[in-house]
Amino acid sequence: MAYGYKNRLSTRMNDIEDRVRMYNDLSGWYDKSHFLNSNINWWFNSYTRDLWQSQDKYIEVWIEKDALSSIFSKVCEGYGVSVVVCRGFSSVSFLHDFKVRLVKHESKQATMLYFGDFDPSGNEMLESMKITLKDELGVDGLQFKRIALLKDDIFTYKLPNNPDALKRTDTRAKKHLLAYGELAVELDALRPDVLEKKIEDAIITR
Repeated sequence: MAYGYKNRLSTRMNDIEDRVRMYNDLSGWYDKSHFLNSNINWWFNSYTRDLWQSQDKYIEVWIEKDALSSIFSKVCEGYGVSVVVCRGFSSVSFLHDFKVRLVKHESKQATMLYFGDFDPSGNEMLESMKITLKDELGVDGLQFKRIALLKDDIFTYKLPNNPDALKRTDTRAKKHLLAYGELAVELDALRPDVLEKKIEDAIITR
């Protein structure tokens, strides 16, 4: 039985990603040659040199949403920069893992490049992490740079305002309304090419 797709449909489907559902291949190997060849190929292709070992800085790119992680990984991989998906407000244990990574690079200036939504929660997540890292985990000297989404981005790129994203039941909504009115836009609203450029520029200028 053939499972062919028309080229046009196949191209469109390559632009869509389902990060929730997963296929786990548990079928095993055809024979020992299949096993050896697959693992040898993986072994040779998995080596990556640490491009930052001679740099005086250590950076990580943090994003609020897992749905955008493939865009970030595509850009960051070429620079050897790790991508962290925090998916909302980070737990103390998750931030402690970050602290452990920082200890390994304690001789370098560490920087978190943050990308999140422009809404009550999205604007507070970075601030919340700053407080937890400093007050509860004793992390000092870490630089934080919010790259997107910024208020200026909304007007520069004419992004669609979505007041429904305010989630007025959010305890942070009142503060956001006082500061920005009903202005609320998700990071996903940025065109992929614009987002990729922002990621790359942030890494280069760090």
